[in-house]
Amino acid sequence: MICVRNRKERKEFEEVDLKNMRLFNKYCRYRRLFAKFSKNPRNSGRSLELKAETAETFEYYTVSRHSCSNSNKEIIPLIELHWFLARTKVNRLYLNRCDRRNLWNIVDAIDSIRPDIRHVSVECGKHLQFELDDISKIEKSNFFDSDASYIAVKSCPFVVETLTIEKFRETTRWSIGYLDEKQISKLPQAVVRYISVDKGHINLREFLQVSYFIFDNLHMALNRQ
Repeated sequence: MICVRNRKERKEFEEVDLKNMRLFNKYCRYRRLFAKFSKNPRNSGRSLELKAETAETFEYYTVSRHSCSNSNKEIIPLIELHWFLARTKVNRLYLNRCDRRNLWNIVDAIDSIRPDIRHVSVECGKHLQFELDDISKIEKSNFFDSDASYIAVKSCPFVVETLTIEKFRETTRWSIGYLDEKQISKLPQAVVRYISVDKGHINLREFLQVSYFIFDNLHMALNRQ
């Protein structure tokens, strides 16, 4: 039901997307009225009938009540993410199963309107791996300023370059699927407070050196407080 368009596509399909968004707003009003009517004790028997039924889905609503057909084929109108976020209050946003291209299309749509989203979680795991050219995008993106509280990726080839981005210092927890010995040894340089690594390998001597460095820095930080 939700689609993501790039900037060129948003301009091309603007008229259609706004029409679909108006239809979605009508559906939201229908659902609110349905909920209000079904909870009203004055409706007694009718209320019980409504509770026994399921409110129409958006798909059924558009096909049954509005003209959404082409060549005798039912078409469910797509809601474009940019317009959806611009006209809908969203408190929490969870992104999963996104590869790099899809993620940046979504981030671009969000950055273009700067909605007030209180909590964002990017849980893409094995589907996402940040590359070197993503670093400058992250630094410029308003989306990553304070919204993204949790990021899970397949791997992070450029550990130091990515995890030393200043905007990740206070607000972001990272989960990384795999790091090799060299990458793990660089983790103490990260500014991110919370990092978990699902899989990786490092020899015992390197591990002890890294652990000592981390705990030594932690001790110094606690003393300063």
